Amino acid sequence: MPLELKYASDATVLLDDLVDSLGTPGGPAGVVVPVLMPSLPLVDRTKAELARRHGVAMGIAFLLPGSFVERMAQLVGLSPVHPSWRPQGLAWRLIPLLGAMADEGWTPRLQSACADARARQALAGELADRFDQYLYFRPELIAAWDRREAWDTLPESAQSDEAWQRELWRRLCEGLAEHSHPAARLDDLVARIHSGDGELPATLEVLATGPLPPTLLPLLRALATRTRICLRALLPSTEYLGDMRAGRAQMRAGKEVDLAWEGHPLLSHLGKQAVDSFRSFEDALVTEGQEYDVIPLPELSSGTRLARLQADIRAARQPGDAGDLEDMVTTTPSASDHSVRVHRCHGARREVEVLRDELLDAFGSLPGLTASDVLILAPDLDTYGPLAEAILREGEPSLPLRLSERRLDRSDPLVRGLQTVLGLAAGRAALSEGLALLELPTVAACVESLGTTPEVLADRLRASGITWGLNAAHRQAMDAGNQGTGTWREGLDRLLAGLWLGSEDTASDARHHQALPVSGDLGADPASMSASLDWLDNLVCLLEDWQLKTSPGLWADRFDQALDQVLAAGDGRFDSTAAVDLIGQLRAAETEHACDLPMDAAAVADWLDKAAQDEVRAVSRVGGGMAMGGFKPMRAIPCRVLAVMGLHDSAFPRRAKAPAWDLLAAAPRPGDRDPVREDRQLFLDALLAAGDRVILTATARNIRSNKEEPLSACVDEFLRVAAATVSGSADTREADYLALIEDHPLQPFNPTCFTGPRASFHTGHLEIARAFEDRQNVTVPFQAGVFDPPDEAQSSDLELHEMIRVLKDPWSAWL
Repeated sequence: MPLELKYASDATVLLDDLVDSLGTPGGPAGVVVPVLMPSLPLVDRTKAELARRHGVAMGIAFLLPGSFVERMAQLVGLSPVHPSWRPQGLAWRLIPLLGAMADEGWTPRLQSACADARARQALAGELADRFDQYLYFRPELIAAWDRREAWDTLPESAQSDEAWQRELWRRLCEGLAEHSHPAARLDDLVARIHSGDGELPATLEVLATGPLPPTLLPLLRALATRTRICLRALLPSTEYLGDMRAGRAQMRAGKEVDLAWEGHPLLSHLGKQAVDSFRSFEDALVTEGQEYDVIPLPELSSGTRLARLQADIRAARQPGDAGDLEDMVTTTPSASDHSVRVHRCHGARREVEVLRDELLDAFGSLPGLTASDVLILAPDLDTYGPLAEAILREGEPSLPLRLSERRLDRSDPLVRGLQTVLGLAAGRAALSEGLALLELPTVAACVESLGTTPEVLADRLRASGITWGLNAAHRQAMDAGNQGTGTWREGLDRLLAGLWLGSEDTASDARHHQALPVSGDLGADPASMSASLDWLDNLVCLLEDWQLKTSPGLWADRFDQALDQVLAAGDGRFDSTAAVDLIGQLRAAETEHACDLPMDAAAVADWLDKAAQDEVRAVSRVGGGMAMGGFKPMRAIPCRVLAVMGLHDSAFPRRAKAPAWDLLAAAPRPGDRDPVREDRQLFLDALLAAGDRVILTATARNIRSNKEEPLSACVDEFLRVAAATVSGSADTREADYLALIEDHPLQPFNPTCFTGPRASFHTGHLEIARAFEDRQNVTVPFQAGVFDPPDEAQSSDLELHEMIRVLKDPWSAWL
């Protein structure tokens, strides 16, 4: 049976059509209808819409792409894919193989890349990602390697890199001979579907808001022979995109630019990924003579600049060329039209402060706008997420914000604690690093449970004379001599001597070495003092043990020990799920992925940082407030107000340089992963998802010189097209372009922020601005009069830290 294709250029219309179909009974009771969805936020949005319309929806299973493939494989009797074929498992498998090949002298490039254990581990991570891409984007390359043949479509310059990667793949497959790799498994899955194996679902609904993973296209084509499939795809335009060519591409081909082939400039320049998706659907899913259905859009009811721009893109016509369309509102936007605005600021904090005022203005001027109608995007969520949480919620009114994802090493206290302890073991173990460890919530809770406070223990550590180094052997390993003075071990001995001997001038440690006692209360009684020093001794012993290399499995045991002895893993306030999961991954490196090579603390720290930053994220629901997330997770989420921060040229779109040995880069094809093309498409999709207003901010003013800095090329092109959308002549387009950009002063309490029709709403900054205005009219001397000398000389004890503070900042005495 032919696969049914439905295209729409509006995300709201596309979701409504899916919800209407799911809400219409069409099968026997008890039958579950699988729905393939691109992201978790869209699953939440669809569930909420189903609940709003029907109260409850049963018999629906929402599946993300990976879960969908595994569900189909299970139905036809295939065993699950082995964990070592996942990118994380591949990286562990490749580490010992790379070491062996480097020792055997394979190519100078490979030997230089495997100079040490950490470099070998980093290379294994990159190779695991590339092998994963080869499996999905170049199955014919993998098939050739499986036949022990070279892939002959590469240029000559890449053939030497292909040779050592082919050998590496051969050794990898030998270790996993009993487990098929994903490409072979997909072929087996498709063959079983064609042969009639298993009981497949009668109906399958597919929602595509971007390019489908390459593995899904042959699978959907095979499923369509036995299952009724309806694929709903979101495209910037429902016009035929197969022949679209950007004007620049036409010029590079030596042809005269034909605007009819270009369509809309934003569509042809920013929407190249959508054009590739359209062509892939045609090649892989559409049978000869098959037509696709277009889900109609509602009539255009707004004449704003944004609405007209979106209508031009969806109709694939040149800016402002409405033609004879009767549904096109041709009213020229007025000066009060704020549907498109770009704000140039001096930094990320100022961007968020400006955004707060813009959102408050939107809530006041757009009728019926609620917090759930606002979507905030940021390419760099790690930078803008914490700032947005702090600034948007401060003051009155407080804006409800919900982050869609959080980086694990910043959101999980136990994971952060493990990273900090590893940093101590892998580095110089400076006193400042130890004091930072005491400030972590998990460590502070552990110390407080012993009857003292982190502040008191930190004061004792400073008084003990610790500078850096765990012990004399640690310093010697760093080529810094073998003196133990100022190390953690000597400082601990001094604290223990002070506990037992008080203020004695001389004492000896357990090895009969002289120790200068450091006395002082660590708590209310000697028991808490002793317990605090026992905890500190456990920490130092743990760090000393971690100086020895060991296998990943034993490192997992070490992490368990750290959670029990140093971090408050048993405290009910801290969830240990994420930390236990990471420890399980480390243990699986040895038990499942056959990597038992000894690793030092620095290599384990590299692995933990990568796992916490890039691979493991805590995704949360965003309902009930303004949703904020990255471009990809929040793709095609309908909203009335869209805000995007961080759109300066140095940050967006992403720049990614492929490794010199990357075979995909040596022979690129349409549809390959391209961060620049993907970011351009995500930006265009976000613009089309906004209903009433688009607010864009960028750090495009130098904080020192106030000079203009370039906006993202995507933003600049968007502004020029937006100006051309309503400009009657080319002479006025530059003025219209500049009118869409608003520059903001460096400080939020600058008096200019509170003048004009779009003044800031921040009352605290207003009070500061008024105070500055009042002080400008009053001259206050720096020092009025002369101090009379005291009658008698006064003496007082001066603490060392107070003297250091005064010497570093003499003016602090006047404040």
